[in-house]
Amino acid sequence: MENQHNNNTNNNNTNNQLILYPSNWIYNASVIGLLKVINENELDSSKFEKIEFKNGTIRIPKEWFLLSKNETIPYLTSLLIKKIVDDEDLKDWKEKKDKKGKTNKEKYVLICQ
Repeated sequence: MENQHNNNTNNNNTNNQLILYPSNWIYNASVIGLLKVINENELDSSKFEKIEFKNGTIRIPKEWFLLSKNETIPYLTSLLIKKIVDDEDLKDWKEKKDKKGKTNKEKYVLICQ
């Protein structure tokens, strides 16, 4: 009975996680870069501790890739954008318009949904 409970807990946990498997060198380097960006932005490390390293895989909460009610850009996307825009304020970046008049917020939120 206890094993069945543990299996159900593991299945539920897996459903809430994106599992990254080792692959070629460029993919692995990208995963390492993502982990560095998360680690650099989390001063209290509470979010970084939610990442699981198991049997050569990395398990990241799926909710970090999804749009939350209070945000205009998913959590991980905002961390990556902050890293890319560096000195530029994220709020300014979201409101910046392209030649067609679309804001970055309009363009990139659609991709992330």
